[in-house]
Amino acid sequence: MHPSQLVLTDLVTLARLEAELNETGSRSKKRPDAEKALARHRKKIPPMILSHHDRIKAKGRRSVAPVQDWICRACFISIPVGNRQQLTQAADLFICESCGAYLYLPDGTAQRPADALPAQSERARRIATAVAEKKATKKKATAPKTPRPVAVAEDRLAVIKRMAAKFARPGG
Repeated sequence: MHPSQLVLTDLVTLARLEAELNETGSRSKKRPDAEKALARHRKKIPPMILSHHDRIKAKGRRSVAPVQDWICRACFISIPVGNRQQLTQAADLFICESCGAYLYLPDGTAQRPADALPAQSERARRIATAVAEKKATKKKATAPKTPRPVAVAEDRLAVIKRMAAKFARPGG
């Protein structure tokens, strides 16, 4: 695995641990263990990358985001075509040009980290289902019309010929 991908895996784990730490109460028995694990992962990440991560998190945004269908899942902006090939090669860390999140492809291969961030919310699932259903009904409504029968086309041709004969010049 490329060194940048190891750092990216640590960033994904760090984001997951921070989300879990925010969910636990301040008096929880699991909190000290979570804080230790968080400190351990923060030490693994280079200072420049960690400072970028902290700046993004301070703004209340996601610092690491998966890319699905060439769309950043932090800001839902399409990844430019020129960056797609570089992202698939996984030789470096890539930052979304729109939101600043570190991007990765969660395709399950050994080269890229699995999507360790919290799962999609129930509301987001319902919205996605409603959009898919709306698209399906729209496709049915815009089905191509059946072509006119051949007899109608032949009748039009006959009308055109009669009109042409009526307005034809005598003798030529």
